[in-house]
Amino acid sequence: MLKKSLLILIAGFVLIFAGAQNKVEARDVFVGTSNTTGWDCYAVTESFRRYEGNMAYGGETAYTYTATLKMVTRSGNTQYLDYTFHVGNFPMWFENSQGYSGRATQNGTPIEWNLFQVLASYYRD
Repeated sequence: MLKKSLLILIAGFVLIFAGAQNKVEARDVFVGTSNTTGWDCYAVTESFRRYEGNMAYGGETAYTYTATLKMVTRSGNTQYLDYTFHVGNFPMWFENSQGYSGRATQNGTPIEWNLFQVLASYYRD
């Protein structure tokens, strides 16, 4: 009886461990504190998507990435912005759900830059 119970216990651990290996980990990754608002910003990894297409000129591959940015205010309230990034043989361009758009650069738009770095590394792994 003890031997049978031990085998059942081991089989249960194996099933739990094997099941956990196949799950995608959803998490928020800190990407910086906004210089404009002072709010902490996080990439919401479960929102990440990548779409592939061809550029009109030259036929090179271009990518469109989408992600959600979670912003936590100083008082602890949470707001979300949806982002779209366009990447190809041209400077990386972004737009968000508040209508703000521009070229993503490390110094000029550090939150967007860092958000994209996390997003791109997600698809490199």
